[in-house]
Amino acid sequence: MIRCQARVTAVIVLGAWLAFESGQLSAQEEDTGRRLEEAAQLAREERFDDAIGIWLGLLDRLEGSVLAVTHKKLGVALQQTGRLPEAWYFLSLYLASGDGTGDETAAGWMEELQEGLTETHVKVTFSCSPEDLVVRIPASFPSTGAKSKIENRKSEFSFWFLPGRHELFAEAPGYRPQTIVVVADRARGDGVQEIRLAALVPGRAAEETGPVGTLPDSSIFSKPSQPEEVSRTLEWVLLGSGVALGVTGAVFYGMASSRNDELHDQYKDEANYSPGQNAKALYDAAFDDEVYPKEVTAYVLCGAGIAALGAGIATWLSRSPEPGSGASATVAVAPLLLPAATGAMLSMPW
Repeated sequence: MIRCQARVTAVIVLGAWLAFESGQLSAQEEDTGRRLEEAAQLAREERFDDAIGIWLGLLDRLEGSVLAVTHKKLGVALQQTGRLPEAWYFLSLYLASGDGTGDETAAGWMEELQEGLTETHVKVTFSCSPEDLVVRIPASFPSTGAKSKIENRKSEFSFWFLPGRHELFAEAPGYRPQTIVVVADRARGDGVQEIRLAALVPGRAAEETGPVGTLPDSSIFSKPSQPEEVSRTLEWVLLGSGVALGVTGAVFYGMASSRNDELHDQYKDEANYSPGQNAKALYDAAFDDEVYPKEVTAYVLCGAGIAALGAGIATWLSRSPEPGSGASATVAVAPLLLPAATGAMLSMPW
């Protein structure tokens, strides 16, 4: 008898709880429907800011076709108020849904919005982790406040930003919230940015993990510009110096050869000299004074040129200077005084 009474009591309590929950759901659904109708009426009266505020506040309660249609209404209302990035965002959600597929009118609005945004804004595509991460994007018009603030719950989405620096806020249950910095640069074009939250340490309160901070710059991925080329100033200086020294050496060798030919012609016939004069000795003395110094200079310059070319090639193949470091070594070419000759000296740190 006692067991029967206990079962009856349990059934009565369960029935009452289900009835209460059903009543709560019905009341919530009724309130949602009433609020949606209120927002629609405000939009008909062109009180778009008020309508937008209501629709945004109801998004968490909506699903299916009702949610898709609300996205479309938000896109239209935001476009009417000039908030084009938000309008584009909600129309993109609508067109991606089953209800929006084939809606040519909405697709036309979307194309028109995108054409206008391309001229003034930068499109940034976000990849989020974890999947239940929520990204809060401030209103494009600060004066509208929370009425147009977007709370994105998709792991991948795109948004349009005016050029400059913007701050977003990201959070997810069990993860450390972060302020996300977005730097939009029209010169770089459309960008890609990854948002990854760090998991909280189990057993520690959120406030113990430190204050909310900004992600480091390395987490920002605008469409990458071309990597800065490695400076090759040193190598080009060496190669250029080698060529210049070689050409100068060749000029000196040409001068020596030309003068040597002249001396041969001048002293080849001993009949032109008195018996006391020795043509060979006269030639040798003239050669030592006028030809030999030029030949030595030519050999020195050509040798230095070959050495510089070899050093340039070897340095090019083996040296790895830091990007953007410029010339990391100083190369000096100075005259070199030799006995009865001139030359050049090449110096460089290694």
